[in-house]
Amino acid sequence: MKKILFLVVCLGIILSGASALEYGAKTGLVFSKYTDDIEGITPEFRTGFLTGGFLRIPVTGMPLTVIGEALYTQKGSHFEEAGFEATLRMDYFELALLCKYHFLSHAGVYLGPSFSYLTKAEMKQDGAGTADLTDEFKGSEFSLNIGAQTDVNAFVFDVRYNLGLTDTNDSLNGGDFSIKTMSLMLSAGYLF
Repeated sequence: MKKILFLVVCLGIILSGASALEYGAKTGLVFSKYTDDIEGITPEFRTGFLTGGFLRIPVTGMPLTVIGEALYTQKGSHFEEAGFEATLRMDYFELALLCKYHFLSHAGVYLGPSFSYLTKAEMKQDGAGTADLTDEFKGSEFSLNIGAQTDVNAFVFDVRYNLGLTDTNDSLNGGDFSIKTMSLMLSAGYLF
């Protein structure tokens, strides 16, 4: 809760001096997997999607822009080994605060944290159906984003690596192993 309050206060301070505020909507693909093996099974990438909105606030006199995002993001992982196949899907509401450095007037690289609230976690296993695992995971995830963004007229294209820093496993199999996500996110947006 303290992290969210901190992000909201920082965004409020930045917005109070914004004269060239830009905002838009974006959607894209998320390729995610867990960083470690789980009980000897190597996780594979799972494809999900993201959708949401963003604000961009240029810093006057500097080649910097502060970006705030609110996204619905699907993460998770796929597992397959010796006749066992399962997909774990984790849906998040994600808030990101990014600082973008412009190396060209229409392109730049960025870095920043994101805080995600888990809305749903479910496992789909071949032959066994779907099980709700939301209570087996922690309700939030803190992660680090690094990426690049370019503008083409009113369109915004973005590629990002998202590294989960939080162990999200609360009680799955007694909480004996760590579950952290890593994701590659590709998105396209439109500035209004």
